[in-house]
Amino acid sequence: MMKIIKGASLPLLLSSLCVTTVLAQGTYTAASCNRTDVNAVINGPTHKAVDGDIIIIPAGTCTWTSGVTVSGVGIDITGQGTPNAGAGTTGAGTSTTTIVDNSSSALFSFTRLVYGKLAEVELLNVNPMISSTDSPFQFIGTCTSSGCAQIRVDNLSFPDGWVGKLPSSALAITEDVFGVFDHNSILESSGGVVLTMINYPAWKGVGSYGDNGFSSADSMGTNQNIFIENNYFRYTGAMQNDVGATGGTGIGSSRVVCRYNTFVEEGSICASHGTSWLGRERGTRQTEAYRNTVSNSIVGDAVEGINGGSGLMFENTVTGYFNEFLSLDVPRTWHSISPWNYCDGSQPWDTNDGTTYDSGTISTGGTGTFSDSGKSWTTNQWAGSAITKGMPYSAHDVTQNVGMNIASNTSNRVTLSNDEGYVTWHIGDSYQILRATVCMDQPGRSGGTYYSGSSPSPTSAANQTLDPIYEWGDTQTSGGASTVISRSALLIANRDFYAETHNQAAQTSPTSPFNGTSGDGHGTLANRPINCTAGVGYWATDQGSWNQSAGEQGELFVCTATNTWTLYYTPYTYPHPLTQQGDPPAPPTKLQALSN
Repeated sequence: MMKIIKGASLPLLLSSLCVTTVLAQGTYTAASCNRTDVNAVINGPTHKAVDGDIIIIPAGTCTWTSGVTVSGVGIDITGQGTPNAGAGTTGAGTSTTTIVDNSSSALFSFTRLVYGKLAEVELLNVNPMISSTDSPFQFIGTCTSSGCAQIRVDNLSFPDGWVGKLPSSALAITEDVFGVFDHNSILESSGGVVLTMINYPAWKGVGSYGDNGFSSADSMGTNQNIFIENNYFRYTGAMQNDVGATGGTGIGSSRVVCRYNTFVEEGSICASHGTSWLGRERGTRQTEAYRNTVSNSIVGDAVEGINGGSGLMFENTVTGYFNEFLSLDVPRTWHSISPWNYCDGSQPWDTNDGTTYDSGTISTGGTGTFSDSGKSWTTNQWAGSAITKGMPYSAHDVTQNVGMNIASNTSNRVTLSNDEGYVTWHIGDSYQILRATVCMDQPGRSGGTYYSGSSPSPTSAANQTLDPIYEWGDTQTSGGASTVISRSALLIANRDFYAETHNQAAQTSPTSPFNGTSGDGHGTLANRPINCTAGVGYWATDQGSWNQSAGEQGELFVCTATNTWTLYYTPYTYPHPLTQQGDPPAPPTKLQALSN
């Protein structure tokens, strides 16, 4: 027979011949909001936290000069107040617990998080005080083939003043974890801060630099992402991917779902950098951005930007001025460093056509242009029709091992496209005119060769497959925009991306306004075109049951062969299940099991 004895004394336990001790989760309240008192109920001596513990930080305002490390356990750290929750609210609730960040390290750093653990931070006001501080929150995990640890960060309020005080420019950093950031508020008066850095350097526990993330399949429509939902952002982006956690293993291959947020005076809501922006690390792998509300009183470039991998953007409501809804770019054609270098027809990682169309020596250098006095080219010989074929010519500086797409040329002068001052063409340098047909990790591509090592191996083309970008149902009530602007001639409509026209209406019949031959459409399933060209997409607004809060549903069908529609994508459950669990009632703080 088994007896459960609450609060049994140590002498009684030692007197038993057969003793089993069960560590149980509990709720523990720190003596105050001071760092020392909070650490005491996490790392001792008051209490040593175990998985599932709830650590309450009392009301008050406390300045922290150092942080707390939570190692190897998943616990819930919460302030006091009234949180916002559910689909009906956006931004943080009201907290009575304020931490003033005067620490050069993270306020809370969760480390050694493994599959099966859940780490949470919630209901805090976090105020900036000094510059050169680390990101206030860090979550560092180690994944397995089964998955990653999960996190939830909710109801945190960040007042104005963080811009310029964070070397990472991020309020939180995640590495190899899944989970959700929900109901947080960031209230800046100028740009320069994002909510979180998202990275998967060792996707599913394999490799580094994000290599396995690019080689592995999409995880769209699953919980294997970081979700950013129901947050309020002012002059703030949701995420980036170019800074790793202190003590972490690196960066690479971000995967994010950005949905049901409110953005005010901010463009590129969930954008992140492409491969080789910083060096060896791989860039953004996967982006889902939908049903966000975006407003802007000044002209912004793009509502969203995707610089690599696969992605979906749909049903965002935009008020204000943006040049385009979605900007697709291949940064390696105008900004890149070792080891991947520029995608200009010369690098082994890319798919190149293998032809040297011309060569010579630079006689007049500069930024964004150079000339060769020995040439007599036809005007725009290296531009024009080639761009429409997705095979732009590039100028490759052999001496420097750099290169860019050519925008135009005269009889002896070349002007490069998208040059923002990253390359200076030097007098006396040797150059070649080359072509790349597909750049490694460009938007609309994934899979392919698995690389490894600080010097990537093997030294061969990535040979990635098409994984197109889809955009539909976005609306803009003022300003001007085109639906999709591809800044790179390498990206081809109805191959690398499929998009609707600006403010395209829902279907009124199976042939209007979308007839299934190109682009995307949306409407009821009954109005989906009968005929379709392989690759096009159709969002059936009356299908699916993933949205648990309202009747807004929808599923994406893709034409996988002529006149053959196949279900391609269903969004993951909304609201995210982690936001619905609530805090469990506090169990007894001590449980011992005695057998006799």
